[in-house]
Amino acid sequence: TDICHAWCKHLQKKGFYVGIYSGYYTFRDNMYDDELQDYAHWLAQWSKSPSYSRDSLGMWQYGGETNLIRSNKVAGQVCDQNYMLVDYPTMIKAARQNGFGTETGSQAEKAEEVCSMNIKMLRNGSEGETVRALQILLIGNKCPCGSYGADGVFGPATESAVRKFQNEKRIVVDGIVGPDTWAKLLGV
Repeated sequence: TDICHAWCKHLQKKGFYVGIYSGYYTFRDNMYDDELQDYAHWLAQWSKSPSYSRDSLGMWQYGGETNLIRSNKVAGQVCDQNYMLVDYPTMIKAARQNGFGTETGSQAEKAEEVCSMNIKMLRNGSEGETVRALQILLIGNKCPCGSYGADGVFGPATESAVRKFQNEKRIVVDGIVGPDTWAKLLGV
């Protein structure tokens, strides 16, 4: 508990929004949790509902290897899954914490330049990690890429998924992942 306090206070002085991630039994049995209520709590408890009922509960990790609510797989991969019970992004930005609101105009422009990307066009026959990323995005948009899933190989099943996605997004249906398709996939 003292270590949590010390670290949280240190981060708060640096301008960060602070929270504590831990399991239900650790909060209950290994910490003086009454002393930590000033900090947001991210509870790891793989169950159908959280047993933790305090106001400080802001996020709940409800599944991973075990998941009692839904499939534990996202794009074919076992993943920890969480519910955000408090709108932290809005709250943190409004409070100008975690670096939000500290950029000058020229710094913001530089950040925008750094974030721009060159993503190669993909088509049937392409292979590699960019194809795997494409397949994960397609699967996440309910456009399955065949029985092999996100295998990094752009074959007929991936082309079919691309065509389905392009049709749903009302862009040119050619089975080639170019600028318009990437923009729709990435939400930009």
